[in-house]
Amino acid sequence: MAYLFYLPSLLCGLAIGIEDVRRRHVPAPWVLVGSLAQLISNIIAAAVGNTFFTVLQSMLFALLSLGVMALLALARSSGLGANEIKAMAPAGLAVGMCGLPAVIIWWLCILLFGTMLTVYWRRTNLRCNAPGSARPPYVPAIVVAAVLAVAITTI
Repeated sequence: MAYLFYLPSLLCGLAIGIEDVRRRHVPAPWVLVGSLAQLISNIIAAAVGNTFFTVLQSMLFALLSLGVMALLALARSSGLGANEIKAMAPAGLAVGMCGLPAVIIWWLCILLFGTMLTVYWRRTNLRCNAPGSARPPYVPAIVVAAVLAVAITTI
């Protein structure tokens, strides 16, 4: 039943992933609400298990992941953008709750899914009318990788 504690991040991730695919925009209020709900869920999970260090751990891993993604976005201007940076907050809070192995698996899955998505996007030459549609929407790859990392480490 511990998997229910990750539900806020999953629901927020699904919503912002769909929004990124449809409109190429991730609304900041959605990310804020999703992150706050996941943080509250983390506090409840820590209170149930009497492991309050995991709340601090999840916040630090989320901030670290957000910072790394921001540095990657700064390194190449045509690659990642603000949508991907915003998507790291709720997903990072959920994955960070599972510890360092989950964060490593998450980043490896982001690399794998992001590469697969880029190859697929360029091969099919899939374009839509949304602004910035020349590059693929990476938020769904981030969310799917987070779900997979949490599932692998909690099972």
